[in-house]
Amino acid sequence: MSDLITIGQDGFYHPTNEQQIIAIIQEARARRQQVRVRGSGHTVAAAIYTSNYQKGMARTSGFNLMLDQMRAVTLHEETATAESILVTAEAGCNLGQDPHDPSATSTWDNSLFAQINDKGWAFPDTGGIIHQTVAGFISTGSAGGSLEDSVGDAIHAIRFIDGTGQVQFASREKNPELFGAAGVSLGLLGIITAVTFRCVRRFALQGTEVTTSVKDCAIDLFGPGDNGKPSLRQFLEQTEYARLLWWPQRGVEKMVVWQGKRIPYDPAMKVEPYVEIGRRFDNAPLLTLLTQVLGQAAGSAFYTLVGTWPQWVHALLGNRQVRLDFQDFCKREVHHSTRLLQHLFNRPTLVSQAILHVPEVAGRTTSNGPPGGPPVVTLPADSSGLLALIGGVLEWLGKLYDEGKKLVGDVLDTLLGELADAFVCWVIDLFVQDGTQTFQDYWYAALPMDNQISDVRMPTEFTELWVPLSRTQEVMQVLRKHYEEGGMAATGTYSCEIYSAKGSEFWLSPSYGEPVVRIDIFWFAYNLKDPSLAYYPQFWKLLAPYDFRPHWAKYLPDADSATGVGYLRALYPKWQEFMRLREQLDPSQLFVTDYWRWHLDIPAAVQVKSAASSAA
Repeated sequence: MSDLITIGQDGFYHPTNEQQIIAIIQEARARRQQVRVRGSGHTVAAAIYTSNYQKGMARTSGFNLMLDQMRAVTLHEETATAESILVTAEAGCNLGQDPHDPSATSTWDNSLFAQINDKGWAFPDTGGIIHQTVAGFISTGSAGGSLEDSVGDAIHAIRFIDGTGQVQFASREKNPELFGAAGVSLGLLGIITAVTFRCVRRFALQGTEVTTSVKDCAIDLFGPGDNGKPSLRQFLEQTEYARLLWWPQRGVEKMVVWQGKRIPYDPAMKVEPYVEIGRRFDNAPLLTLLTQVLGQAAGSAFYTLVGTWPQWVHALLGNRQVRLDFQDFCKREVHHSTRLLQHLFNRPTLVSQAILHVPEVAGRTTSNGPPGGPPVVTLPADSSGLLALIGGVLEWLGKLYDEGKKLVGDVLDTLLGELADAFVCWVIDLFVQDGTQTFQDYWYAALPMDNQISDVRMPTEFTELWVPLSRTQEVMQVLRKHYEEGGMAATGTYSCEIYSAKGSEFWLSPSYGEPVVRIDIFWFAYNLKDPSLAYYPQFWKLLAPYDFRPHWAKYLPDADSATGVGYLRALYPKWQEFMRLREQLDPSQLFVTDYWRWHLDIPAAVQVKSAASSAA
């Protein structure tokens, strides 16, 4: 077929227009292969690609597309009013810059937010990050943290190519039923090529982030509101933009409350940027950036140590060969000061060497983070007197550990575990310090408050549970009780994020039909265990009585579990209508992968023989 483009060296097809996408769909139908599109990759990998996609084997993995060559943004000046304008963005355009874009074509200047802001316009809200592509952001029902403003409300029209190669167009005015289905489609109705948004006049944001103990929080977090404190529900309803981070660990018990409100846009405004990790130096932005980088590096090292406990401790203390190797290494002398600097700025070489002796750590990969877990550092063949001393201490601790294991067996590991938990809580408490940060910045920089966090240094995985706003108090109470009774196994070592979302008209939106409070459970990606087995199920079970709907781009409950597809089907009034429309628009199931077939219980397509083949 003349319009069928060749696959790129990266294993993806990079169409430049709709006609090339149609040709790919037609070829996929002829070959009976799947078609999927990668945006920024900010979701569970299995939800993005074709079922058998593997790097290096892309040519046998169906058709995986990237729309990095479809980034055009058109402002429809004829629709402009004093308050709004219609803007059409091609599907591959990133909202902001994607720093990890594999095509290396994403820049701030070609992003949607940069182009509309330059013309005096803005999105009414954004998510916590703005790496995503236009199509990727809307396809899974992503949202910001507001009950007043919504990206979903700003979507005016959606254009996509269905599984038969036909161009479909849906808006509230034209084909509203299709619009309701396409607003959150999971990539199952077709390939989105463009989205039209109703943008608002650009604005700035002014706000505060206050960190206190849970007890001293200005919000009645678990009650109906009293003594001058609003309930959490009231706070979310009264605050234009809000996000809370709850550190529930015993001995920490902190709450971080971020809130903002719109102020007029002033190009000459003094910008006071929000800094999530690190310290802000208003007159030294490079120093601010340095503290952010160092803060995230320290956080990564800390959570890597915590996340690979107790395996690395056993390798260090319980493996005599590791101790002897390191002791020999420490006895050598350092001849050049540059070597010493390398030691200071590298990851802890001792831990890296221990990890080499733990195959479960060294060989681990994650679907949401870089493969291989923490980078392994090769030990240089020199050392210092200080390191020699450390080696001797390590040898002594190892012998003490060996003797302790002989005397008390596994009880020693239990005691070490309790000691480690206490140490972790102590470090977190030092890190999450009480105080107030004020900020004032433009909408595109202030609203995505997590955009400065590196996906490489601090890779995080999530399950995000959207609960009816009316049940906020119940959910907060049951979470508090669960954390108090479950200890570190329940709290983990990360915070829990709490924010809201406005009710949505889109059929598969987790906030369809009503506003919600969102409970976002974090998991450090370098942890050894699989969170969908070791951590998240307790929360799926805990919040099931409160009718949670999970964010489609995050970890989902096992489809066969009590909170799987049967549970979810009952919570979406338009579920069956969406499935019938999906079958109509994609009869060959080009867009249905094993992942989505399992989670949505989509039966296999019936292959209909042609009349000619039947006669033969």
